[in-house]
Amino acid sequence: MRWLKAQERKRIRHKEKAEKAARKKLEKEAERAFRKKIKSMTKKEAKIAKKRHKQQLKEAKKQRKKNH
Repeated sequence: MRWLKAQERKRIRHKEKAEKAARKKLEKEAERAFRKKIKSMTKKEAKIAKKRHKQQLKEAKKQRKKNH
């Protein structure tokens, strides 16, 4: 019985790690795309976009903490 519970915990932990890794990969790709997009903007537009992007990242992090 203990073995089954341990296996279940292990499976859940593995699934959570895989989800976290996938999310990180997507976030890094989105960050790269954002940086590339910023290069084509004027300085003023880029500054506004960076500020908005930073706020969105904070909100996403807050939402993840709330859901977990």
